Amino acid sequence: RSQEPYGGGEIVALASRNAISQKYSLLRYYYTKLYEVSLYGGSVFTPLFFEYPEDEKAYQARNDTFLIGTGLLVAPVIYQGATEVNVYLPNENWWGHLSRHQYSTYNPNAKEGITIIVPASFEYVHALFRGGSIIPYQNALAAKVRRTELLRYLPMEIIIAPNGKGSAYGSLIVDDGDSVNPIKNLAYRQISFSFSLEKLTLGVNVLNDYPNHFMFEKFSTLTILGAEKLAHKPLACIKGKDAFLAEVKGKYDETRRILTYYISQASFYWSDITTITFEAQCTKESTYQANIIFILLFLHLSLIHISEPTRRYAISYAVFCLKKKKH
Repeated sequence: RSQEPYGGGEIVALASRNAISQKYSLLRYYYTKLYEVSLYGGSVFTPLFFEYPEDEKAYQARNDTFLIGTGLLVAPVIYQGATEVNVYLPNENWWGHLSRHQYSTYNPNAKEGITIIVPASFEYVHALFRGGSIIPYQNALAAKVRRTELLRYLPMEIIIAPNGKGSAYGSLIVDDGDSVNPIKNLAYRQISFSFSLEKLTLGVNVLNDYPNHFMFEKFSTLTILGAEKLAHKPLACIKGKDAFLAEVKGKYDETRRILTYYISQASFYWSDITTITFEAQCTKESTYQANIIFILLFLHLSLIHISEPTRRYAISYAVFCLKKKKH
């Protein structure tokens, strides 16, 4: 009998296609974690108790679940004929990676987590986002992606899953996908993300850069899970190093408490961003605008005391700043 997925009939073929699509959806995350292990050492796949060494139940669940990186918990069906799966979740925020349903909420007074029961689906693998993580995601399942090359053109979503303290951290590493030894040649882009619910900011820091970009690296979708505290801060104010880049109005799902910001065709990449603030109203004044205000004030106060060449130079620089801001 054929050992290929299609040899088991349509139900096995469907399960295989969905599992592959799930893997493709998270491929940016996997690739980043593999890169980080190559750069800094460590392990990509770990048992749950590695992250929760003082939680006895996390140790007891060592044969039932595992972590990919530190942000994704996988709970596979491992017993034949099972109709449901018991999943132990340590004391933290946890969300289903497909449903975005919040299964667990951090309790500052608890030492242990909870056990949830999920159906043993044959169509997909249960996986959960851990609070404190920022994960790059591409919906390969909806786009029906069949080859990894096509992911270069599929829009990327950055998912923020805050922990109990309202913080989250993550990273993204991208190379050209073709060259030999890009680490040695520094032919890769490494971006770190840092989110603070208290400060209402997402910091974006480029740790290593190189000239080329793929289409998926453009800003497309930013999703914040557990975002009820941001419901009244609907605007994402996106700022670059020297200029204001965009103002994006978020869409809040009150039932699931998810806030989503979306641009269909952004002109800028994630590596162009330095800070995103979440506000009721964006302050769009850039460095160039501040320079113009300073120059005009200088001209006004020093009208009598400055020479004509100095005045002309100041006006020329103000015009330059206006043109820079326009572009």
